[in-house]
Amino acid sequence: RLTPEVDPALDVEAILLDTTAAKHKRAVRPKKNHPRSKGGAKTESTERWLVRVVEDVEAGELKTRQGWVPANVLAAEKSAEGDQTALAARRQAVVRELIETEEEFGRDMQQVVS
Repeated sequence: RLTPEVDPALDVEAILLDTTAAKHKRAVRPKKNHPRSKGGAKTESTERWLVRVVEDVEAGELKTRQGWVPANVLAAEKSAEGDQTALAARRQAVVRELIETEEEFGRDMQQVVS
């Protein structure tokens, strides 16, 4: 058999392969039943929570932002006083180390100048 899409002016002869077995296999194969979304079933929740973010800006100035956020993107976080005291102690240690390194830098600069 010649392919009908070949231009006869080209003098090209092509023979098609027998694809009846492949067509039959495709016809009797059951359809694949894949889930539409890869994330699984998601529940549509319209619940939103008001969230306020407090940022510490230079010179001790606080900057706040707030807005409504879908509840399904938020994770519950337990805030214990122990965590707050640990954070305060860490901040104090960082400030103390910063002051010590600045004093050491000042002493080094005095040695260079004199």
